[in-house]
Amino acid sequence: MATEQGPPQENSARPGPSTALVHSVPQASIVSIEHPCIVHDFDNGFKSLGGEPKLKHVLEHRVGDSLTKVNGKLNVLPEPVAGVSLRPNDSLAKKLISKGAITKNALVKATVPRWTGRKRKRGSDEPFQPASSSKSSKKLSEAPDLLRRVRDNESAYTIEPVGMIEQTHRFRSQPDYQMYGGDHPIMAGLRDHVLKGRYEELKKFRVDLRPRARDASAFPFPPTILQSQQPYRYEYQQAPNVVFTRDEHGNAVAENTNPGHSKRQTQAVQPDVAEVPSVPPPNLDASRFTDMVNDAIPKLRELLEKRPLVTRRVAQSAIPTLTPPTFFEAGQFLGYMFVAGPWRDVLIKYGVDPRSDPKYRFYQTMMIYFRGKSAQKLGKPQTDAAGNTPQPPTSDVSAATTSPAYIFDGTYIDPSASNLWQLCDITDSNLYAILHSPSAIRPTCDVWQWGWLHNGTMSKVRMIMRDKIHHLLAGNPPPEEDYQQLADIPDEVTEGSVIFDKEKHSRAVAELRTAVRTHAKGYKLYKGGRKREEGGGEVRSGTPGGRDEPHVASGHEEDGEADGVDGREMEASEMVRDGPIAELDNSGAGAAQSSDIAEAGDGES
Repeated sequence: MATEQGPPQENSARPGPSTALVHSVPQASIVSIEHPCIVHDFDNGFKSLGGEPKLKHVLEHRVGDSLTKVNGKLNVLPEPVAGVSLRPNDSLAKKLISKGAITKNALVKATVPRWTGRKRKRGSDEPFQPASSSKSSKKLSEAPDLLRRVRDNESAYTIEPVGMIEQTHRFRSQPDYQMYGGDHPIMAGLRDHVLKGRYEELKKFRVDLRPRARDASAFPFPPTILQSQQPYRYEYQQAPNVVFTRDEHGNAVAENTNPGHSKRQTQAVQPDVAEVPSVPPPNLDASRFTDMVNDAIPKLRELLEKRPLVTRRVAQSAIPTLTPPTFFEAGQFLGYMFVAGPWRDVLIKYGVDPRSDPKYRFYQTMMIYFRGKSAQKLGKPQTDAAGNTPQPPTSDVSAATTSPAYIFDGTYIDPSASNLWQLCDITDSNLYAILHSPSAIRPTCDVWQWGWLHNGTMSKVRMIMRDKIHHLLAGNPPPEEDYQQLADIPDEVTEGSVIFDKEKHSRAVAELRTAVRTHAKGYKLYKGGRKREEGGGEVRSGTPGGRDEPHVASGHEEDGEADGVDGREMEASEMVRDGPIAELDNSGAGAAQSSDIAEAGDGES
């Protein structure tokens, strides 16, 4: 409450600024109801709110009473709710429910001179001209008129505080749909007899309860049809991505420039296509794309000049503002993609054919993918017999801060990062030596699977890298000595070229060698996804940038020979992109099937 103050003290030395009048506000508590309609007649507006019986509930309770605990319980006291009907003369019409809010607003009564409607020229002493009957009969004054009166009568209006508005009820929900039931027999009886509120009318209400009576099964719709109570934003305006053009006949044609599926026109070709694309699609128009896409095109072009084959992961690391949708939308102006094969999911600069030269072998991709419960287990540190959790090597922290996420150096792995690597980004010393071996290069390019590298080379790199990732995610140091025992496996694996020695090789090494053999020998593919000569599997391809991964199901999986993560057999749906890799465990190398270990004792499998 404000208090009365005396007039400001005059300063004889320097006059100070004038002080506004201070008024005392009475302690009357006022409830405000914001009617959603323009009220021209107070009686109709009051009636639409239900009259005094309905508004009494709002005045007797306060907003937030339902949250007040009574004997330790909530929702004991009712929450004040007001209802307004947009058809006050229809007793069957549904009402909008108000939402109460606690406010601190002052209600002020301003009295201004009555507007008579008489006029005369401003600044003259001529007599006032009488107002017309239409203007003088005007009941309500609008805000501009009231402000005009205040300005014209600066000393003739008064202000009187009435009280504080501590609660305000607003109507923010939208009217629900309703089937008109005025001509329905039962609803008409309720309206004419029950809702009148008079006993004489109530006695006249009758319902035909006889079996198979007429209209006995005719009932209106449920009281609530609309599921959402949120208001619609009725702000009609032209859609920003819809443009109107003229056809050859001069007719207006509407065109949507922002359909999600048509904005990406990346040229995706088969791995055995005779000639790769050299230019973007002719119907691409950069002006139809957002500023973000147009800003990303020159940056991505500069990156492709330095690195003609780039994955989205590398591009986002080089261009931090690049989002996945922007990468594909901007990439279609600069390059193409293969739908399958060793360079799948790679944006390739137009005119560059990685199948033409072995120098592009290091841009081949490799995906190490963990699924479901296996991935969750790999993310948890393992404990020893004493219950202690080993700490990761100290080099992990430094590697995480100095190397990008797409670089694999064998000391750190980000479990939240992508699982796609390019061979040129593998800097681990062991894997680097295998990839750069002169005997690792194939004489011809296998466009469907191995690219320019032999099957044994890719299998060794994949199994060692996957085992290292397994240990790094678990917080354990990778067993480098086990990987050294895979050096005798040739780069080109044939039937019987992987030898096992039960006395020389430990179980973990035997499982790694089994995984290399299984991955390398099961992939003689024909073009077009036909069955292979060995294993009888089929290859399927997905779309570039999508979630569908090429999947090859080998005959070994059907026989139960494929190793599973954490010692379980792996289903066909869990195979990674480059083939039915034996997903391994046992601290990095998976538990091989007993048949594989038994064969190892014979010295050859």
